[in-house]
Amino acid sequence: MADSDNSNSDVIFFHESFAVELEAAKDRVRILIVTSHWGEDGKYKEIILMNIIKKYIQYPYKVATGFVKARDGMLSKQINILIYNGKSPAYFIEGDFVIISERALSAFVEVKTKAHRVNDIKEAIDHISTAFYININRINEKTYDRIFTGLLYYENEINLENSNVQQRIKAILSDSEIVFNHIVLGQQYFIKYWPDETKYSVYKLDKLTYTYFLSNMFESPSKQSGDQNYEQNWFRYPETGGKEGRLLFEVSLSQDQGLSTR
Repeated sequence: MADSDNSNSDVIFFHESFAVELEAAKDRVRILIVTSHWGEDGKYKEIILMNIIKKYIQYPYKVATGFVKARDGMLSKQINILIYNGKSPAYFIEGDFVIISERALSAFVEVKTKAHRVNDIKEAIDHISTAFYININRINEKTYDRIFTGLLYYENEINLENSNVQQRIKAILSDSEIVFNHIVLGQQYFIKYWPDETKYSVYKLDKLTYTYFLSNMFESPSKQSGDQNYEQNWFRYPETGGKEGRLLFEVSLSQDQGLSTR
């Protein structure tokens, strides 16, 4: 289960540079617009992340914002960032805006500015679940481990090392309609769902949350295509032995989605 390792310490600095790049661009915009247009500040955060993904995503996968339309006509809410197979027919493409079929979907990411409280996470999951979970669950019935479903907060004020907070996080993750299999809370915490073991693992990964998020995102399309050498196709994970030494706690889901904790 451990991610790919790399003994070269320079690789860690390389991975940390992604956090520096994302944070610098975010702060630069905030300084320029001050408090006048916070909505646009949030939109620009999506663009920053989208442009990072575009630099490294492999053909035939593409990055856009837009909607996913099911075969029965059900339409998702607008998704901040979609990664889709460019070889699959799209219902509509105009620049970075698309309407794609559920079969073309490889990954989606919801981008948020700041997690102030635990309920912010619940509200974000519930918001997308109301319009999207039927599509995702249908896709994931056979390929749960293949579809990358991400929720990224640029900033975080939640202390996941508090035992009461941990219990609330466990309840939210176990009750959600969608399994968001990768969640980032600022530069502090990374949450990953392991489908083979039906559990979430919560890690404290100072300065490396973004890069683990991105590494898993870029790995996902390669897995979907059946490429057995996906580890070579982008770059390896940053730490020797993976991130397991930074594990805070786990949430194990039973077959009926009941909660047991460790």
